Amino acid sequence: MHPITEIHASPRALSPSRRYDRLAVCFHWAVFLLVALAYAAIELKGSFAKGTPPRALAMTVHEWAGALVLVLAVPRL
Repeated sequence: MHPITEIHASPRALSPSRRYDRLAVCFHWAVFLLVALAYAAIELKGSFAKGTPPRALAMTVHEWAGALVLVLAVPRL
């Protein structure tokens, strides 16, 4: 099979050695969820008045989610 044809093959057609292992998939989805959480937190921050506890919480969630993205992204590299 030609290499370019292999790229467009269905996931079931790929040999087990060509798939990502469970750890890589877990890292991928964990990073995705943390990026979504960080985005949602920063969007929600605008809904609260400055100096209020919910706004501070949204900022804290955003910062922690971003830090965890960095922590999880480094091992993937």
